[in-house]
Amino acid sequence: MNRKILYVMTIIVTFVLLFGIAGCKKKTDEAVQVKTPDEYKAKAEEEITEDNMEAELNKLEKELEADITAEQ
Repeated sequence: MNRKILYVMTIIVTFVLLFGIAGCKKKTDEAVQVKTPDEYKAKAEEEITEDNMEAELNKLEKELEADITAEQ
């Protein structure tokens, strides 16, 4: 009787360990895309004009102030 219990417990522990290890794998399918400085510059040149320059600057200042406040 004790051998059967030991055998069943060994199987259960083995399955738990195998599923635990399988669940810890990192996903490599998701590629992280990082913009280059040139891409940021091109986007800024498209979006920021002389007409909306002041408004964009104010928006950036508000974002920075919010980030600073959040860090404190």
